[in-house]
Amino acid sequence: MEVSGTPMLKHVMDTVRMVCDEIVVSVGSRKRGIRFEDILGDAKIAYDVLEDFGPVEGIRQACRAVSRDRATIVACDLPLLDSSVIEYLFCRIGPFDGAIPQWPDGKVEPLCSVFRTDSLTKAVEEASRRGDRRIMNAFRTLEIRYVPTEELERIDPGLISFTNVNDEDDLEHARRIASIKGMGILRVL
Repeated sequence: MEVSGTPMLKHVMDTVRMVCDEIVVSVGSRKRGIRFEDILGDAKIAYDVLEDFGPVEGIRQACRAVSRDRATIVACDLPLLDSSVIEYLFCRIGPFDGAIPQWPDGKVEPLCSVFRTDSLTKAVEEASRRGDRRIMNAFRTLEIRYVPTEELERIDPGLISFTNVNDEDDLEHARRIASIKGMGILRVL
């Protein structure tokens, strides 16, 4: 699916490239990966080994391909992601194993977060051994710094980075925001 004439995955990858010098894209299967070859370029591809295990398996396989000591996890359905948000999370990790945005109601954004790669790898490997598919359960052994979204709103007004696309209505919403942003009406630092 496209936003502003560009595939969502490309938007996300271009944004992450502004902050990270290594990109690993987790894909459920080789068959699905073939569909994205034109978009992936020089990115490493990690394929799920455990079928139907969900994001924990994707993260597990991606960790095996990452060569850096810190990594970001970003969902492919965040076409309005601002690289400043990722950069800020890297700055906020401090001595913790990870930094995850947290909303005032306590909900978190684990698919827009940063981690120490070795800690993350151990956590998702253990979750896999337990058969636990829930992302936040995989992170329960980690020391996480929860970053209030109010902090992130200073660098991402309206928190549009967290606009994810799960259906046609979400896609149209993201396209409207991208259009407004493209016209310079929204100011994103």
